[in-house]
Amino acid sequence: MTSTPSPPPIRILLVGLAYDPADPSSIGGIATLAHYLLLDLRSRPGVRVFAADLSASRCKGARLLVRCLRDFLLVLWRARQCDVLTLHVGPTSLHLSGPAMVLIGRLLRKPVIIRQSAGNHYREFAGWRGRMIEWAARRAAVYLVETRRILDLARADGLAQVRWFPNYRPPAPRTPGGRAPRARRFVFVSRVTPTKGVAELIEASEGLPADASVHFYGPFEEGLGEALFAGRSRASYHGCIPPGEVLRRLADYDVLVLPTYYPMEGYPGILMEAFSVGLPVICTRWMCLEEVANDSCAILIPPRDPAALRQAMLRLADDPELYTRLCQGASRRAGDFSSSLWAETFLEYCRAVSAPKPWTLP
Repeated sequence: MTSTPSPPPIRILLVGLAYDPADPSSIGGIATLAHYLLLDLRSRPGVRVFAADLSASRCKGARLLVRCLRDFLLVLWRARQCDVLTLHVGPTSLHLSGPAMVLIGRLLRKPVIIRQSAGNHYREFAGWRGRMIEWAARRAAVYLVETRRILDLARADGLAQVRWFPNYRPPAPRTPGGRAPRARRFVFVSRVTPTKGVAELIEASEGLPADASVHFYGPFEEGLGEALFAGRSRASYHGCIPPGEVLRRLADYDVLVLPTYYPMEGYPGILMEAFSVGLPVICTRWMCLEEVANDSCAILIPPRDPAALRQAMLRLADDPELYTRLCQGASRRAGDFSSSLWAETFLEYCRAVSAPKPWTLP
């Protein structure tokens, strides 16, 4: 019997924000995605991964220029040891890091893969910012985008090397049941900021049954604080969940609620985490959320509509058949966003572009 030959070893540079388990702001962030990818790739035989932290984006003022120069030299040094260079950032920093990465790739004659998180197309950024993102995207060997909407827009612009690469999460360990046959325990996990629909959810919660509750988790932003929940009978704030505890904490609830209208929303990672523990979702028809959440696993409502939000919550509280069906659909949906599946796809792209030319993208 002839055995299948092992693929040749490959060295990959992964450039992005460092993941800090002690930092609540990394929940659902770009750093979390890079962290999951890094762990999966490092577990595979024949794959060696080097990481470089773009920490300059966390600095301000005079330190920013110094840190940018330091990070550029660090990436340049580590890139010399690798077969393919990959960048993992959002559009707010891609206008600077993207062109820099392309220039390093050209200098060293290494292929570059750019992975853009969040849900905004480069033409939605005015002026030079959008033009710089487009310049880098066109010159990357592969341009990975989080939503199908951006995929379609980029292909319409003639970017043949663009590919869909969604948000993802590791599969959750299966735990014994314990969830009620109808919804009573609602949970919000995200940044506690106005455009995540926080005020609308608090207002909607006041019309829930007496035994229902909405627990909020996440860091406060834009001047909000615990005073927001003063005098509320159903809504309460419970702090930040450490990133490694999110799945376990979600399993204590019945429904995830995310009434967001955040202007840069892509595929929120908390949706995948909810699906992985069998939680249905109530979320808004906003940006590209309908690409992730559909009628099999979610109830979708208009943004900024507390009445529609309350009605959706009451439906799941009063209809056990609907609730059970959406729980089952959520568990099935989780398989489409498994980190192992997408790490394998990412590795296929890396092997394709690092092979001798001509090469073809999968």
